[in-house]
Amino acid sequence: MSDEEKRRAVPWLTLLETAFLLLGLVGVAMVYVPGAVILGAVLGVWACERAAADKKRAAVVRRGDGAGGERQ
Repeated sequence: MSDEEKRRAVPWLTLLETAFLLLGLVGVAMVYVPGAVILGAVLGVWACERAAADKKRAAVVRRGDGAGGERQ
């Protein structure tokens, strides 16, 4: 898969993943609402951490520092 194909596939995968998680959250809410609130908070933190890591990784790739996140 080329880089262009990967970039086009990412939004669809993110959308599919989001829909799957929301459906799971609704299923939990149908059984136990406080559990769904806690699960929603955990998933929200996880999503923010993942987005921050993706932005950091993209910045490193653009800069050309492919070695990792260590400082020099």
